Amino acid sequence: DDVCHYVAAGQTEKALASFSKLLNEGAEPISIIRNVTYHFNKILTCMGMMEQGEMIDKAIMRLSPPIIFFRKSTFKMQVSLWPKDRLLNVLELLYKCERDCKTTNMPVEEMVSFTLMQIGSAAAKLSRRGY
Repeated sequence: DDVCHYVAAGQTEKALASFSKLLNEGAEPISIIRNVTYHFNKILTCMGMMEQGEMIDKAIMRLSPPIIFFRKSTFKMQVSLWPKDRLLNVLELLYKCERDCKTTNMPVEEMVSFTLMQIGSAAAKLSRRGY
Protein backbone atom coordinates (compact mmCIF):
# COMPACT_ATOMS: atom_id res chain seq x y z
CA ASP A 1 0.00 0.00 0.00
CA ASP A 2 2.81 2.42 0.80
CA VAL A 3 4.21 2.34 -2.74
CA CYS A 4 0.76 2.93 -4.23
CA HIS A 5 -0.11 5.87 -2.01
CA TYR A 6 3.32 7.50 -2.26
CA VAL A 7 3.41 7.24 -6.06
CA ALA A 8 -0.14 8.56 -6.53
CA ALA A 9 0.57 11.47 -4.18
CA GLY A 10 3.85 12.43 -5.88
CA GLN A 11 6.15 11.35 -3.06
CA THR A 12 8.61 9.66 -5.39
CA GLU A 13 11.51 9.24 -2.98
CA LYS A 14 9.31 7.53 -0.40
CA ALA A 15 7.75 5.38 -3.12
CA LEU A 16 11.14 4.21 -4.36
CA ALA A 17 12.33 3.52 -0.81
CA SER A 18 9.20 1.43 -0.18
CA PHE A 19 9.69 -0.32 -3.53
CA SER A 20 13.29 -1.21 -2.60
CA LYS A 21 12.16 -2.45 0.79
CA LEU A 22 9.57 -4.71 -0.82
CA LEU A 23 12.13 -6.08 -3.26
CA ASN A 24 14.50 -6.82 -0.37
CA GLU A 25 11.67 -8.69 1.34
CA GLY A 26 11.24 -10.85 -1.77
CA ALA A 27 8.24 -9.19 -3.45
CA GLU A 28 7.95 -9.60 -7.20
CA PRO A 29 8.17 -6.36 -9.22
CA ILE A 30 5.22 -7.39 -11.40
CA SER A 31 2.98 -7.90 -8.36
CA ILE A 32 3.97 -4.43 -7.16
CA ILE A 33 3.10 -2.87 -10.53
CA ARG A 34 -0.24 -4.73 -10.45
CA ASN A 35 -1.01 -3.31 -7.02
CA VAL A 36 -0.23 0.19 -8.25
CA THR A 37 -2.50 -0.43 -11.25
CA TYR A 38 -5.24 -1.62 -8.93
CA HIS A 39 -4.82 1.52 -6.81
CA PHE A 40 -5.17 3.82 -9.83
CA ASN A 41 -8.21 1.82 -10.96
CA LYS A 42 -9.76 2.54 -7.55
CA ILE A 43 -9.15 6.25 -8.11
CA LEU A 44 -10.82 5.94 -11.53
CA THR A 45 -13.76 4.03 -10.04
CA CYS A 46 -14.21 6.74 -7.44
CA MET A 47 -14.13 9.40 -10.17
CA GLY A 48 -16.79 7.49 -12.09
CA MET A 49 -19.07 7.46 -9.06
CA MET A 50 -18.52 11.18 -8.63
CA GLU A 51 -19.40 11.77 -12.28
CA GLN A 52 -22.69 10.01 -11.50
CA GLY A 53 -23.39 12.54 -8.74
CA GLU A 54 -21.85 10.88 -5.66
CA MET A 55 -20.04 13.06 -3.17
CA ILE A 56 -16.36 12.14 -2.81
CA ASP A 57 -16.69 10.82 0.77
CA LYS A 58 -19.60 8.58 -0.14
CA ALA A 59 -17.82 7.34 -3.28
CA ILE A 60 -14.76 6.41 -1.21
CA MET A 61 -16.94 4.57 1.31
CA ARG A 62 -18.53 2.53 -1.50
CA LEU A 63 -15.20 1.17 -2.74
CA SER A 64 -14.64 -2.51 -2.16
CA PRO A 65 -12.45 -3.47 -0.46
CA PRO A 66 -12.68 -0.25 1.53
CA ILE A 67 -9.84 2.22 1.89
CA ILE A 68 -8.17 1.81 5.29
CA PHE A 69 -9.23 4.62 7.63
CA PHE A 70 -5.78 6.19 7.96
CA ARG A 71 -5.41 6.34 4.16
CA LYS A 72 -8.77 7.99 3.40
CA SER A 73 -7.57 11.60 3.49
CA THR A 74 -4.59 10.79 1.24
CA PHE A 75 -6.81 8.86 -1.15
CA LYS A 76 -9.31 11.73 -1.23
CA MET A 77 -6.47 14.10 -2.15
CA GLN A 78 -5.36 11.73 -4.91
CA VAL A 79 -8.86 11.60 -6.41
CA SER A 80 -8.89 15.39 -6.49
CA LEU A 81 -5.32 15.60 -7.79
CA TRP A 82 -5.56 13.47 -10.92
CA PRO A 83 -7.52 14.71 -13.95
CA LYS A 84 -9.24 11.84 -15.73
CA ASP A 85 -7.16 12.10 -18.91
CA ARG A 86 -3.90 11.96 -16.94
CA LEU A 87 -5.23 9.07 -14.90
CA LEU A 88 -6.00 7.13 -18.07
CA ASN A 89 -2.46 7.86 -19.31
CA VAL A 90 -1.05 6.49 -16.06
CA LEU A 91 -3.08 3.31 -16.40
CA GLU A 92 -1.84 2.89 -19.97
CA LEU A 93 1.75 3.36 -18.75
CA LEU A 94 1.23 0.77 -16.00
CA TYR A 95 -0.26 -1.79 -18.39
CA LYS A 96 2.62 -1.20 -20.80
CA CYS A 97 5.13 -1.64 -17.99
CA GLU A 98 3.61 -4.96 -16.96
CA ARG A 99 3.54 -6.17 -20.55
CA ASP A 100 7.13 -5.12 -21.14
CA CYS A 101 8.24 -6.84 -17.92
CA LYS A 102 6.83 -10.08 -19.30
CA THR A 103 7.90 -9.79 -22.93
CA THR A 104 11.29 -8.08 -23.06
CA ASN A 105 14.70 -8.96 -21.71
CA MET A 106 14.99 -5.60 -19.99
CA PRO A 107 15.70 -5.66 -16.23
CA VAL A 108 12.28 -5.84 -14.59
CA GLU A 109 13.18 -4.02 -11.37
CA GLU A 110 14.58 -1.07 -13.30
CA MET A 111 11.55 -0.86 -15.62
CA VAL A 112 9.16 -0.84 -12.67
CA SER A 113 11.31 1.68 -10.79
CA PHE A 114 11.41 3.99 -13.83
CA THR A 115 7.62 3.73 -14.26
CA LEU A 116 7.08 4.58 -10.59
CA MET A 117 9.38 7.60 -10.96
CA GLN A 118 7.46 8.81 -14.03
CA ILE A 119 4.11 8.56 -12.26
CA GLY A 120 5.39 10.08 -9.02
CA SER A 121 6.94 12.96 -10.94
CA ALA A 122 3.67 13.60 -12.78
CA ALA A 123 1.77 13.61 -9.48
CA ALA A 124 4.26 16.04 -7.95
CA LYS A 125 3.83 18.40 -10.92
CA LEU A 126 0.04 18.21 -10.58
CA SER A 127 0.18 19.00 -6.87
CA ARG A 128 2.49 21.98 -7.45
CA ARG A 129 0.06 23.36 -10.01
CA GLY A 130 -2.75 23.06 -7.49
CA TYR A 131 -4.76 20.70 -9.66
